[in-house]
This record gives sequence, structure tokens and C-alpha cells, in this order.
Amino acid sequence: MKKRVSWSSVHKQANTDWQGVAALDSTYFTLHGSTPGGKFWHLNGQKPIRFRPNKSQQLHVYAAISAHGKTALHFASGTTGLKPQYSRVTKQGQTVKLVGVGAQEFQELMWEKLVPETRQLFNAAGAGEPTFLLDNAPAHAAKATKKFLADKGVQVMPNWPSNSPDLNPIENVWGIMKQQVYRQQYTKLEELKAAVLLAWAALPQSTLRNMMAGMHKRVEKVLRLRVATVPPSFESDGIPGGPLPVATYLIDVMRINTNKNPPIEWFNLHAPMDDGSGYYAYADNWKGRLAQLANLQGWRRGAFGIHPGARSLGCVTISPQEWASVRNYIKGGTLMYQPNSGQQQTFCGYLVVTDD
Repeated sequence: MKKRVSWSSVHKQANTDWQGVAALDSTYFTLHGSTPGGKFWHLNGQKPIRFRPNKSQQLHVYAAISAHGKTALHFASGTTGLKPQYSRVTKQGQTVKLVGVGAQEFQELMWEKLVPETRQLFNAAGAGEPTFLLDNAPAHAAKATKKFLADKGVQVMPNWPSNSPDLNPIENVWGIMKQQVYRQQYTKLEELKAAVLLAWAALPQSTLRNMMAGMHKRVEKVLRLRVATVPPSFESDGIPGGPLPVATYLIDVMRINTNKNPPIEWFNLHAPMDDGSGYYAYADNWKGRLAQLANLQGWRRGAFGIHPGARSLGCVTISPQEWASVRNYIKGGTLMYQPNSGQQQTFCGYLVVTDD
């Protein structure tokens, strides 16, 4: 949280010109994600037939957006059907093929595709040299990548705070696209790819301009909400693999159990990933995973509930007074985020557990 506040303070004081910034990142589109969970028509007395595509069928795309336009959409490692072309050497000296995007592939993608395409957009607008906004994904933050980009004269915005997808406007663009793409079901990867390319082409320039112009408000919101914290009375349920005592969590939308009298309100907290690249989504059958993994050193649940009052299984509790402050804090708005499941979800904001 301190890095988020520090980063935001720097850009608030400098009155950063976000018209000169290009936001860059990648995302996944999956056939599994295109399977709607709605109702199906079927004959009376028969079970509905639902097509369930292979979860491994997916597209991994990179792109950059700015107030002056967007680059092409580039398919990278992690896309089904693309043969691994890059490798790494393990600590044991073995050479293994990379499944995802590594530093070398990212550097080549930047220098051969994304940088020249972005520069062309900026030159056409008379906007000068772009500054790229990159998150801390391993391929982006690798020392080799930083040196490569610096040697090539590519300007990158420094000191990006970890776990801050809400500060990267391209995350909102991915959300818009997925809402459009996942309105229908696809049975072939080629169909999904065509829909993704169509959604990318259909993005209006006004949306991109508004995204970049809104960066000032994002920065101001971080500074305004930096006191939205929970002090040491944040209590775990005592189950192994519970929450970290000091961390920044992503808050899911409010849930209400109306079967209770009075109804019980709670939020879901999503823990930060160990590599700093985002937040964990809910694990399938987390109770079963808990039984299997509770004895493993260093394992913790990816998400859990938070509510006031007595302790309960799978949740943490805070005092009613703290609950009121947290509830008011997240009442101000929502943000979109894509957890590692590939599904777009709506979240309320962040909760910071402090030790002071």
C-alpha cells in the first residue's frame, strides 16, 4: 500500500501528462470462459446438453493503448497452437521450453511490434516519444528486460507498485472486450479468435481517450482512500493456510445471506499472489484443498470472507466499528479485475491490513 501511495503522490505532484503514456499488458481469452452459465432450453423430462470446451483452449494477447490510439493485438506464448519457441536454463542446468511469455520473447515483442506501432501513433498525433506503463509481471520486470529497453531508448514509467491492476487502464479495456466477447459461446478457437479481433477493432477511440484522461482520478482515489485500513483486531478463523497478518487484499462485491435473521453481510478478500502479479481467485472446492494442503509449509488460502462478529469457518472478523468504516470505504465505486482463472470479475476496492 505504501508503494501505491508513494507512486500516486509522485504523479499527483508532477501533474503527469497521461496523454504521453501508453498502457501495455496482456490477457487471456478462453473457450471455457465463453461458456455462459445461464439457462438452457430443453425438452421436458430431459437433461439439458451443455457444451463444455476444453479449458486448455485459450488465446494470450498483448497490446498497448493510449489517448492517440491502440496497437495491433499480438498473440504470444500461452496461446493454444503456438509452438514454444523460447527456453530457459533451470538451476540444475537443464534447458526447458517456456510455456508462457519470458523476458526474451517480451523484449522481442516490444522492440519489433509494440514500440514501433505505438511510436507511429504518437508521431501521427505530434505527441513525441511515448512512455510505457508496464506492470511487474516477471517478463516485464526482469533485469534483462529493463536493461534491454533502456539500451534501446524506450521510456518506461518507473517504480510501478505491485498488485495495482486498478491503476492500469488497459485492464478496463480487457474487461470491456470480455463482456462483449463472452456474450456468446464458441466451440472452436478460431471462432473465439475472430470475436476477440472484432471486439478489439470495435473499441472506439473516445473510450481510449477517456481511459487515459481518467488516470488523474485513479491517482487521486488512491491518495484519498489510503487510510482505508484494518488495524490489528483483524482476526483469522484459526484454520491453517489463513490470511497474512499484514497485506493488501482485493475486495470482492458484497454478499448477503438472507437466510439469517438479521441477514449477514460479508465481503470476499482475495490475497496477493506470491509473485506480485495480481490476486488469487477462489480455488475450486477450497475445503477439499484445505484438507490436502493444510500441512504444507507456506501454503495459504487464496481468498476468504470478512465480516463483523463471531468467528466462522473460512472467514475473518473485525469489530462492528471497523466494519462500518470498511463498508463506507468500498461503497464509493467498483473496479474490474481478471484473476488467474481468466474470468472477468467486479471488485469494490482494496483492504489494507496493517500492524500499526
